Amino acid sequence: MTIAPDRTPGAGAQTVPAQAQRSPWRGHGRATAPPRPPGGTPEGSASDRPVLADGVELVGEYEGSGYKEPHHLARRPNGALVQLTDLLHLVASHADGQRSLADIAAAVSEQFGKTVSEDNVRALVEDKLRPLGVLAAADGTSPDVPPSDPLLGLKFRCTLLTAGATRVVTTLFTPLFAPFLVILVLAGLAAFDVWLFFVHGLADSLRQTVQKPIIFLFVIACVIVSAALHEIGHAAACRYGGARPGRMGAGIYVA
Repeated sequence: MTIAPDRTPGAGAQTVPAQAQRSPWRGHGRATAPPRPPGGTPEGSASDRPVLADGVELVGEYEGSGYKEPHHLARRPNGALVQLTDLLHLVASHADGQRSLADIAAAVSEQFGKTVSEDNVRALVEDKLRPLGVLAAADGTSPDVPPSDPLLGLKFRCTLLTAGATRVVTTLFTPLFAPFLVILVLAGLAAFDVWLFFVHGLADSLRQTVQKPIIFLFVIACVIVSAALHEIGHAAACRYGGARPGRMGAGIYVA
């Protein structure tokens, strides 16, 4: 995770790896870069009238982020998500290539609830949003931002099921989300827990697992199969809820 330097209060931003896109956000109010006029952007206008870089999309508010202040997400053309503070998001949302820095400062001040000067907007544009690849460069060109490669992230990824295979597998498991089956499985699980903990007990089973390594290998195999079924359950839940799951794979998470 790359954290940009902060020169203005409330102006922090950070890059979120593309593999972290499971996090929920409010998708209302999405914005993308407006179409450029024929012949390109007039010289000097991008500096005074900033605009979103080509392919950048302001996704919306990042829900459940754990921050006290609301954060927002912007998606770059390479698929990486950039996390923006409320102030940076407001500046980016008003950067439509038509408003001047003074116009943006006035609009942001009204929505932010605090006075934001033209110099503040200029600093946010030049030191924050342009280096992050959210806004076009001063000459109107879109920056070539390299994809992030965080040290702590999902490495050595591989695809185990293609999107087509995922659809086939989830078709078999989707009916299991019927309400009466869910209630039946929960009741069976509760009955099994009562038998395991209060009737059969765990001490003898644990003793046999230690004394007979073959049982331990069987337990490991069960854990691997259970993990696979768990992930298939996520994809099947997506199908049951109306979403379209994609590829399924595995990787090593370095933490």
